[in-house]
Amino acid sequence: MGKIEHDVLTYDVSEDYKKQVEKIIESRSSEVLKNYSFGHAAYLSERMFEKTESSARLLTGRLCPREDDVMRGAFESMVRRLHGKGLKDAVRVITTFPEDLQEWLVALQKDTGNTLRIRRRDMPVDANINHFFVMDEDMYRLEQPHKPDNYDVKADVCFHDRETSKVLASAFDRVWQKLES
Repeated sequence: MGKIEHDVLTYDVSEDYKKQVEKIIESRSSEVLKNYSFGHAAYLSERMFEKTESSARLLTGRLCPREDDVMRGAFESMVRRLHGKGLKDAVRVITTFPEDLQEWLVALQKDTGNTLRIRRRDMPVDANINHFFVMDEDMYRLEQPHKPDNYDVKADVCFHDRETSKVLASAFDRVWQKLES
């Protein structure tokens, strides 16, 4: 596929960008997409949440940092969909955000029983963090290192790459096991 055009540092996502992303998803291409803005990150994450069928692992800061975040609805729908399938521990979230967990996330966890599990990992305030998502051990979003309070994050996203996804899932599982003990 050709280079995806983008508007740097905007929340809006062009229709052309969306169409090119959808072509990559539909073709089951292992092409790595770059998110260039908060809007791109939100759109790509939203599409990952919509496509998730069985499991999600998220090592993240504040999951949906804005009250109007488009990812929140897609994330909640994913959790409820997996809960409806009777899946336990299907969605595991490790948050590195230094404040208390977001109320809506805790409420969702209570509402969906053991489908959603959340853990907190304290990080130094000045730490550079590599957040990532892994969905169905096939899709991933891997952020470049950044400070916890930086929302202008660049990331690689792939909708069809089992090899990289399994490596990230294994890394997540190691952190999760440490937090469980």
